[in-house]
Amino acid sequence: EIDLAGYNIYKSTVPDFSISLSNKINAETITTTIYRDTNATNGTRYYYKITAVDKSGNQSLASNEVYATPQEIDTSAPAVPQNFTITNGILKITLSWLKNYETDLRGYNIYRSTNDTGSFTKIVTLTNNLSYNDVNLTVGITYYYYITAEDSAGNESNRTEYKIGMAYNSPPPAAPSGLIAVAGDGYVQLNWTANSEGDLAGYNVYMQIPPSLETKINTALITSNSYRVNNLQNGTSYTFYVTAVNTSNGESNKSTGKTATPASKVAITFRVNMNVTSGFNLVQIAGAPLAPNNWTPADHPLTAEGNGYYTITLNLDPGTQFQYKYVLDGTKWEYNFPTSSNNREITIPSSDTVINDVWSGEIRLSSPVIDGNIVTFKYENAQAAVVYVRGSWTKISGTNGIYTAQYSATGWDTTTPMVKVGNVWIATITFEPNRYYEYKYNYGS
Repeated sequence: EIDLAGYNIYKSTVPDFSISLSNKINAETITTTIYRDTNATNGTRYYYKITAVDKSGNQSLASNEVYATPQEIDTSAPAVPQNFTITNGILKITLSWLKNYETDLRGYNIYRSTNDTGSFTKIVTLTNNLSYNDVNLTVGITYYYYITAEDSAGNESNRTEYKIGMAYNSPPPAAPSGLIAVAGDGYVQLNWTANSEGDLAGYNVYMQIPPSLETKINTALITSNSYRVNNLQNGTSYTFYVTAVNTSNGESNKSTGKTATPASKVAITFRVNMNVTSGFNLVQIAGAPLAPNNWTPADHPLTAEGNGYYTITLNLDPGTQFQYKYVLDGTKWEYNFPTSSNNREITIPSSDTVINDVWSGEIRLSSPVIDGNIVTFKYENAQAAVVYVRGSWTKISGTNGIYTAQYSATGWDTTTPMVKVGNVWIATITFEPNRYYEYKYNYGS
């Protein structure tokens, strides 16, 4: 109407009410088609009717009746979905999570990006699902995902931590095994068992400083089963994982994590007693890991201390498994030791330490030969004048390397000399059966 002045609004708490001045709620004529009633109590149902008024004050009949119940505005967002996981698959990536239990939950939103710092796009909203197969993908591309929960009022939870996935054309390799992490001064050396898949392309290494997420640290695939991580902070613990990748860019699950803590080098002084031998000019040490070259005697000559002792101080990485031998004049090496490597073996301690050794050249140890309760000991030493086998027993009888002995907790008998055959010292002893014996060889001083 061209002479329309506006509208009046009437309100009641009972239905089918009649309009009157007593239930008109606007003091002035309303000139728009929108009105907000702020004089209402949450939880109470109100009924409304509207009339039109012209400039002459004429009022139309009432409109149809409508009603509404005001409610307190819901501003509480749902909890963040828990146990969000991703499984890479053939031409798909599967996302899964645990159920939220809010009574007004509407569903879940899934967001995706092709990098962890760029813009994430919501790709789907789900209602009752607790998993989702994303198939609209490019094989070999890394995708980043996070999810949120949303309630019926539109409140959205905080996002989960993002997860990484990749679709592939063929099954991925098995997760690498046998990972070892050895810390050094500002670095960690990683080694693992090589995978055997025929389509293996290489490996990725992930590093984590708990509680942060792990991050891939190699830019190109690693084609060997070892990797050195440099420029690390001494005193900080790092956890490492390795994955295997095939030629279709299928990536395995992560290996079991290994943690290592780089530390400054420590000064280890090796001090060797050379009084048991003679006829040499130079004492050296060779071993591994040892800069500049492993197992190179010329790199590390010892200094004569006096009284038959020689020393050298090496700066080594604490916690490292160190193997070594002493060498005379660059050519005469100590014989093998009863270790898996046949070398002297120590774990480098965490502080400066002196290691006291005795030259063991011209010596070989053989495991005793046991025949019932008769044991034959063999000890190769070309230089010793006399050798005893001493142990937790007392000699009862015998001569010339053949003896009978009785167990003794306080034994360490010194009256059982061995007999030299060639360069091998031998003693055969008949023991009490079913006894646990300890023993050592004793020669020189």
